[in-house]
Amino acid sequence: MKISNNYKKLCLVLGLSTVFSAGIVDAANYTKTLKATYRNIQVSYNGVVKSISEEPFAIDGTTYVPLRAVSQILGADVNWDGTNNLVKITNTATTDNSSQVTSLQQQLATANYNLALAQREVETLKTELANYKQDTSTGSDISTSALNKTLASIQETFGTENRIDWTFDLTQNSSGKLELEISYDSRNDESRFNRLSSSELRLFTQDICVAIRKNHSDIEIVGSITDSRSDWDKATFTYSKTNKISFSLMSDNYYDTARDLSRYYTSFSNIAYTTSTENGKFTLPIDSIELATGSRSLLFTVKVKLSTVDLQTKWKGIQTNDTVIEDDLYDMQIDIEKEYDGVDVEGQVVDTTTGNIIATIDTNGRFSYR
Repeated sequence: MKISNNYKKLCLVLGLSTVFSAGIVDAANYTKTLKATYRNIQVSYNGVVKSISEEPFAIDGTTYVPLRAVSQILGADVNWDGTNNLVKITNTATTDNSSQVTSLQQQLATANYNLALAQREVETLKTELANYKQDTSTGSDISTSALNKTLASIQETFGTENRIDWTFDLTQNSSGKLELEISYDSRNDESRFNRLSSSELRLFTQDICVAIRKNHSDIEIVGSITDSRSDWDKATFTYSKTNKISFSLMSDNYYDTARDLSRYYTSFSNIAYTTSTENGKFTLPIDSIELATGSRSLLFTVKVKLSTVDLQTKWKGIQTNDTVIEDDLYDMQIDIEKEYDGVDVEGQVVDTTTGNIIATIDTNGRFSYR
């Protein structure tokens, strides 16, 4: 079979080209003397040079390759039928690739599963990064005159919402967050306040935060709804830089429990500390204890004030083996669990001068400093 004058024909001994192109044909028996030329001809299959038992040769410009060697390279068996002068070539390669398809499908399923896990981890890391930025970023400085202007605006807009006389206080704390206190007097508005549901108070608070955000962007807002008569917080909230609100309402039952705890636990006493200049012990007064429903448990918050450089220095120097605060938080946790049987309880200590959480105890009693 000729291709062109520029290329040599390739054929196989024993009439390979005839077998593949036209099947079996009759031919006369005769003997012919030919001149073969050997030029170290090699056979390459899929780019790989193969070793064969008989060296190929050329006759009159046509290259001859041993049929058995080529067939075996291609995965076929070759047999000689001497009776019929017939070369039998049998393809032994199977066309059933179902096992390979199944294997590839399993590999694809595994890859898709791992991809889903990776995408979920990416989303989790994005959320953690966003929360970290919210916790650590302090926002821009805000002037007192700007805050007073915003305060006057929200007082005018929301001052008599739900027929309650509300008062507002808006300041920027040392960590750069805005602190919003929403107050009412229970002597005048207790019944009206009690008629409001948690969702109504949440929406009311969110509307105020949205109004503040219009004037002061890229800053976190934290605060409380407070009964000015008793100076007790009825609810606490956080409005993030991404405009999401976290809101916790204290029930009357929680209020009574928190009040009892505040009366019993008035300070953390005899806390051991070490500084560069001295060793000693100090007492940290407790301003109040609040109890509210968290996302998964009851959350009690112990409020303190590290309002002086001396207190801040001693707090940073608390000895690692000192257990005063840990023991007191654990006792508070046990007291609350006894009051609300079967409910998980966790706690935190908050420095109200900055709004930062400085110590925690989880539902399993594990304590840590922040």
